[in-house]
Amino acid sequence: MLETLQRQLQVCARSLHRQQMQASDGGNLSLRLERERMLIKGSRSSFGSCTARDFVVADFDGRPTSGDSPPSKESPLHGAIYRRFSAAGAIVHCHSPYATACAAVMDELVFSTYHSEIKLKAPVRVFDTGSYAVAPEDAARIMAGYDADSPFVAFLLRAHGLVAAGKDLRQAQNIAELIEETAKIHVLSRIAG
Repeated sequence: MLETLQRQLQVCARSLHRQQMQASDGGNLSLRLERERMLIKGSRSSFGSCTARDFVVADFDGRPTSGDSPPSKESPLHGAIYRRFSAAGAIVHCHSPYATACAAVMDELVFSTYHSEIKLKAPVRVFDTGSYAVAPEDAARIMAGYDADSPFVAFLLRAHGLVAAGKDLRQAQNIAELIEETAKIHVLSRIAG
């Protein structure tokens, strides 16, 4: 069972890398497990070359419970999302270029298309944590801005990247891809004048 979930995360990571939504060894993905545990990308592994073994088990505070490498430094953020949203089953966090560019200059992502407005339903807000890693107190502040019964949550981190949570990995990845597409269309439409 665990190996199957690790492979699902590996396939998702490789897909996001091919789409140029994450380069190098940044970003992370996770799946909720039972009893306040999650399967999350380990530190220093790349979306483009990760193996199934690069996804490790940690508790919602980011403490490892099994695996060959330490869990991502963003594990406490993932844990905070899972604690706040019982419907969240998976999280995608990446440093996609267009969404990150928009987050540098906007307070929320503008709906660029009717499609993004229909699918995202609510504005994608930007939070500034003043750091490359989200501290537990910043995670708590971000989570306080959302209804606990939201079907999904998505937000941007200023000078950092995007975070998308969904009921499963497919939904989380779709939301992340839609946010990046929306940001790209916004940037290109501004260039086009």
